[in-house]
Formats: sequence, structure tokens, C-alpha cells
Amino acid sequence: MALTKIQKIGVGGICMFIFSFLFSGVILPPIVKHEVKKKVALKQGWMMREVWGKFPFSFEFHFYMFNVTNHMDIKGGAKPIVAEVGPFVYEEWKEKVNQVDHDEDDTISYNAKSTFIFNAEKSKGLTGEEEVIMPHFFILGTVNSVLRDKASAMPIVSKALDSIFRKPDSIFVKAKVREILFDGIVIDCNVKDFAGSAVCNEIAQNYEEFRLQSIGDNKYSLSLFGLINGTENKARHRVKRGLKNIMEVGKVVEYDGKNNVSVWDNEICDAFNGSDGSVFHPYFDKKGKDDLVAFNADLCRSVICHYDSDTKFAGLKLLRYTTDLGTDVEKYPHHKCYCVTPDRCPKKGAMDIFKCVNAPIMITNPHFYLADPWYVSAIEGVKPDREKHMIMIDIDPFTGSPIHVHTRAQFNMFLQPVEKFKLMKTFPNALLPLIWFDEILILPDFLLKEIKGGHRQVAMAKVFKFLMMFGGLGMAGYAGFMHYKATQGENTTEVKKVPVKSSPNGVGSGEKKINISTIQPAPLPPNVD
Repeated sequence: MALTKIQKIGVGGICMFIFSFLFSGVILPPIVKHEVKKKVALKQGWMMREVWGKFPFSFEFHFYMFNVTNHMDIKGGAKPIVAEVGPFVYEEWKEKVNQVDHDEDDTISYNAKSTFIFNAEKSKGLTGEEEVIMPHFFILGTVNSVLRDKASAMPIVSKALDSIFRKPDSIFVKAKVREILFDGIVIDCNVKDFAGSAVCNEIAQNYEEFRLQSIGDNKYSLSLFGLINGTENKARHRVKRGLKNIMEVGKVVEYDGKNNVSVWDNEICDAFNGSDGSVFHPYFDKKGKDDLVAFNADLCRSVICHYDSDTKFAGLKLLRYTTDLGTDVEKYPHHKCYCVTPDRCPKKGAMDIFKCVNAPIMITNPHFYLADPWYVSAIEGVKPDREKHMIMIDIDPFTGSPIHVHTRAQFNMFLQPVEKFKLMKTFPNALLPLIWFDEILILPDFLLKEIKGGHRQVAMAKVFKFLMMFGGLGMAGYAGFMHYKATQGENTTEVKKVPVKSSPNGVGSGEKKINISTIQPAPLPPNVD
């Protein structure tokens, strides 16, 4: 039976309505997933692989030094007073060199490389030639390391330091900022006494392990970042490319040839969790239920960042994540594996990274933000501030792309009285801040354009779906209304006057007007399978 025009409209509307659901549930998701994969996965030839492999823009690295203003008083037990100097701003250019793809397990291995270039304009008048007073890292580091592992050797180490540094009157040194950061402070090992020679022989054999640079003639250079500037990391990362499973993109599966950290002697703390920190999986829960997890090779641990708040940047709705770099054994008992021993743990908010970097460095948030109040009370001049010192990672939940990031951390070393080392015999107990830094990422416009383009495509697809849905409902509703209107015109039939003849019994004749209400079933539209 042929369909009427109204029935065709109704059938078309129903089909359009059904198709809108098929489009949103069956057709659209694979298209969206493919487009997201092209923007996130690390496949050769795709944009993300090129950007990830060698960032075409620089990070901003802000250094802040803690100048010790009462170093001579500290020798007599006074509370340390520090004054922040900075920022000294550097451009940080990152790349991943010696890349090798491993198709068998969908991974890629590489060596990380960072190059720092001083930015005089953004440093606002600071040049790096400024002098600050800080503890000599080698002297204080050597003393703390000996106290940690073999305190009985302190007398001979004291004589060695006295020889190498020509009878210093303090463990503090005045040096230029550029020397502390990159150029290095010279350690002259041209000594002949027994104690000095013993220590210098140890340095000669293991100077790389001690993070020193050999500059010839039994001399070495010590700096915080000079060793890594423009030099590829010898330890290789191996991470997932995300081609087989986009939710695994960037996931660390191997570092330095090992399938776990192999530092903490604990299954939980030695496990690789999360990405390498330069890329994250897409589809984060918009309510912040997902954690942001990244393996940090400089700390030899995975760092878990928790949702903080919703935020906006460059017109995008983002999720803000943050974390505390320190340990907290009361809240997280498994943090004990980061301690020197289970019974020798730092107070909340600090992490001992000696096992990782082979130096007695304590890592905290800047100005001891989120740390135990004791740290702040022992130092004059630190002022923790959430806005200035919190770690902040703003990501696009759809693509997982970091859009606006402040990675902040502070290096510290313990001061303590040392009976058998005259320069520290009456020192106070304090965790002395040395330097803090703020590594800033603001995604450039050309990448923001790509992300916004992906959002627009999805939004347009959703608009198309709803147009089809409501268009189909409108067509079906219109057809139903027209059908109803048409059938209502046929529901009442008027019967004209009919002459009534006399009955055989002689009953009177005349005319009657009879209205007959007919109730009929409306014709049903054909079934639509």
C-alpha cells in the first residue's frame, strides 16, 4: 500500500530521530577517537610525535637563590636568616634524542636532553654576576654524608676538608649566581697530605657519581645544573606510544635498562607509575576523579597529582592538579620506603633523595609550603604562599594536554651541630633552603589552535546530532498532527432529511433530522522496522 505524503513525513522524522542516536552512539565515537589519537599518540609523522620529540618552544625556568645574611652568627648557634634573590630566568629547550621505535610492544626509547639559555630581559636587571652567600655544597654535603654512613670517619674527613679548602673559617662561601647554577665552583685537589689525598683519590675515581665535572690538573667543578646543561641523560626512558591503547600513551615501562626504579628496595616505591611527564592520556574525568601520575627520574619516584579545582586558560575549560613533593608517613604509611630507615623519616613535607642523587639533598615545596611548621620556624626569611609556591598543572581533560604548568621545587640541606668538625660544632638544627625553581610551561598559540580545533569538531558533531534528533521529532510530530487533523474531519457525518412514509398501521407521516455520530478507528501508520 502506497504511503501518503503525511505518512512519508512521519516515517522520515522517525528515521532521522533513530539515526541521530546511531550517529552519536555508533558513528561519532570512532571518528572522535581517531582524531584524538592523531593529536596525542606518538606515531612517526604525526604532529604530537614531532612536538614531543623536540619541543618547538622553550620552557621558562626561574631560579631563586637563598642568600644567607648571618652566616657568621650561625657558627655560634644563631637561627639562619635568608633573603630570596631572583628570579634568574633561563629558556629551557627540551628534546628527546636517539629515539628508537619498538613495534613489538608499541614503545619508544630515548635519551632526554635539556639546554638552558639565560634570558636577560625577563631577568629584569639581574645578570647572574650577583654574589650570594650559601653553604659550600661539597663541604656540607661531605659532612652530612659521612655522618649518615660512617660517623666514625669524621675526624679524618675534617682534616681532609681543612687541607683541600686551605683552612677555611666557615662552611659558607660567597659565589656568583652563574657559578652556583652552571659555571661551577672550583675544587682544587692538588694536595699531598694523607687525609686530603685519600679524599681526592676517591673524588678522582668517582667524580661523575659525585656530580662533579673534571676541568683538568686535579681540579673539579661543582654546580647545581651545569652537568645536565646541553648534555643528554645517559639513562634511557622507554615509554608507550599509544597506538594500540591511547590510554597508555607516554607510560613509562623502563628506565636505565630496568623495569622498575631499583632504588628504594620496596615494590610499591620502586614501581613505574604514570607517564614520563611530557604527555598524558586523553579523556580525563571532568569531575576530577582521575589522578595525574608521572614518573620523575630526578626524584627516582612517581609523583601523584590530585585534582584541585576547575579553571580556565586561553578560553579553554581546564582541570587543575597539584601535589606535595614531600613525604608524609602518617597519612601515607608506604612513604616509609623513602626514608633512610623506617625509623628515620623526615618531618612531613620533605623528601630525602640521597639514594637517588647520591647527595644529602632534601626536596620540598618552595618556602616549605605544605610542610611541617618546624621547617619554617627554624629559618627566618621564608614565607610560604599558595599562589607563589604551589605546584600547578592545568590540563585539557579531553586531550590530556598540559596547557599551563608551574613545576616548582626547592633544594635544601640539613644544618646540625657536629662535635668532631670544628666549623659546625655549635651549629643550630635547621633545614637550610638553598635554591628553588619554577619551571613554567604555557602552550603556544599554534598548539592551542589545534586543541581548540578538536573541541570545535566535537561540538559541531554534537550540534549536528541534536539538530537531527529535534528535526526528526519535529517531522514526526508534524505528521502526527496533520494526521490527527485529517481524521477529525471525517469523524462526524450529517444525514439529510429523509421522507418517512406512513406505516401500514396509519401512523402519521413527516420528516426527521437525524445526527449519527460514528466512531471509527483511525488508520494506523505502517510499521517501521
